[in-house]
Amino acid sequence: MAKEPLMYQRIGEGLFGYTEKDKDLILSTPEYKPFFAETRGVKNKTGASHMRLYWACCTFMVEQLGDEKYNNKYKIDTLFRHKLKFYDTEKCIVDIEKGIVVMVLMSISMKNINYILKKDYFNQAIERMSEMVDVDVKTFVDEVKSRMVGNRNHR
Repeated sequence: MAKEPLMYQRIGEGLFGYTEKDKDLILSTPEYKPFFAETRGVKNKTGASHMRLYWACCTFMVEQLGDEKYNNKYKIDTLFRHKLKFYDTEKCIVDIEKGIVVMVLMSISMKNINYILKKDYFNQAIERMSEMVDVDVKTFVDEVKSRMVGNRNHR
């Protein structure tokens, strides 16, 4: 098995992959065969919980919109980063002679979590998502949280 970093979360007495890649990595391990993963706590627990909620909201939006253009959480994420103009200005390309401006989206990753939180991106995006489905923010967030894996009230 390739030596890759693995991010997981504890839910009850089990450990589950945090991203799809992590889940696939865990599932590629033969059943009942032990594997070793370095355990380090998340440095920014607030950021991690915001990140988890944000991605759950993106998934929820896919269900709510039912639009083929936005049929996965990554497309929803891209949509809202554009709507909120969440660009990495240091990586944007400007070619005055050709009249071209290429805006590069800021990465939504734990590596950038302090900047993301400082700019209040998650809260702004979630507010815009709730407006898009015509529900107040609290109701929207409560519904998303009720569907999240590991939530005791998960339906």
